[in-house]
Amino acid sequence: MVKLFSTENEHPVLEIKIDKLEIEIIQNRISSTILQDKLIQHHDNMTKLHINELHIYTDGSLNLNSINGYNQIIMGAGWIVKNTEIDFTCEITYFPSSTRPELLAILTALLTVPINNNTHIYTDSQSAIDSINNMLQLKGIIERKLFKQNNYILLYAIVDLVYIKKINLILHKVKGHSGCIWNDKADKLAKKESELALENKDRIVDLKLILNNSNFEFIPKWSEVCIDKQIRKFCAQISDAIYEANWSCNKYWSDIFIDQHKNWYWDAHWETTKRVNHFSCNFFKTNDELIHIIKCQNNLLSTIDNLKHRLNIYNNLLCPICNKEEETLKHLTICEGTQENFEVIENQIITKILKIIKKHNLKNNISYNELKKILFKYKDEVTSELKEKNRVELTRELISSSIMMNLQQKTSRKLSKIITNKTINLFHKFFRSILWKQRCEKMQQHERDAGISQAAKKRNTNSIQILSPNTQTNNNRK
Repeated sequence: MVKLFSTENEHPVLEIKIDKLEIEIIQNRISSTILQDKLIQHHDNMTKLHINELHIYTDGSLNLNSINGYNQIIMGAGWIVKNTEIDFTCEITYFPSSTRPELLAILTALLTVPINNNTHIYTDSQSAIDSINNMLQLKGIIERKLFKQNNYILLYAIVDLVYIKKINLILHKVKGHSGCIWNDKADKLAKKESELALENKDRIVDLKLILNNSNFEFIPKWSEVCIDKQIRKFCAQISDAIYEANWSCNKYWSDIFIDQHKNWYWDAHWETTKRVNHFSCNFFKTNDELIHIIKCQNNLLSTIDNLKHRLNIYNNLLCPICNKEEETLKHLTICEGTQENFEVIENQIITKILKIIKKHNLKNNISYNELKKILFKYKDEVTSELKEKNRVELTRELISSSIMMNLQQKTSRKLSKIITNKTINLFHKFFRSILWKQRCEKMQQHERDAGISQAAKKRNTNSIQILSPNTQTNNNRK
């Protein structure tokens, strides 16, 4: 603060009021005036205690359902000084984790601590303790090492305070919910604060001001948000998220994710794909299986409706099995020529699943017909119209939530998971070896009968014409 004053006999005197270092540090790191005033007040109260050693209990709260109007998850942080009524709460957003609010609680506690203080921090987060200790061992700012850590902005701010204020920081691990009164108080403060922030955004700590007072040469950002987590991992997650969003919005899957997302037991879908994906895909046979599964999931099998998109030589061809209707994946499930094969597939699945159930020695045995009606709903006379729907779902590796619930009622939660995963695996195995293999053999004959050669498939689609046997003979004579 600057003031000018003078008397009758004196020249004007310039008065400069300089805030204490601790107060200036708070003002330079916290943008919210509400939080600033509270922290400054607590600093004054701690200074008046005239204690060289402070014991502070901190805690953080992560509730994934605590979402504000900006679709951000709110994480609450709270701390209390032992044997006093000095406590504080605030919040933080972005990159939700249980460690992040714990670090914020420690940071705001250190902002109020007097210079040259022996500060004991008690937290139930071993991850927060390890992260701070690792950061303290770093000499200076090395972006390459910092960017490999989660919450590196908060960690840097904590270590920076320790050095500037010459704090002797001692971190203690406290067992959560162990009956420690002060730890329980900190826990209640953190949980209560995550609710208050939904009503007042001024209680949220903005990291931008902390960064303005740091020595970082640059900070990676995404949509104007500072990336406060491992950069490589973040980039991989963003890339995967964009890919997955595009996939979920494609024509074949959009209806599932828009209207029916909650109708499916997704764990079975991802587990069965994972079984042959990534590091599990280490043989040509497994790779072939993975390709077939992906094609089934996304309606990319070489059925005639898909071939027409690439080659017009298939425009007039019908299903190679029944030769009555256009061939699509849906048609295959109800084609009169595939029903016998589907019966074989479904019977083999039931037989295999019953053997698995038998190994678990259930108190209440489940019969062959009962299991068949649960896994294949159309076998029940009441829902016989679901034949096409059930079979198409299985080609997409989908098991409905209702099937999962029925299995749990008849078996157990653990066994029902095994059954659903095994059902999808067996369906793809038998569908490919029994039905699809036979269909491909008939398709080859179908192509020969239609005069479609391998060379014709490779030509430009616009220049290809299907010639009947009579036309070919006449052309040869010419």
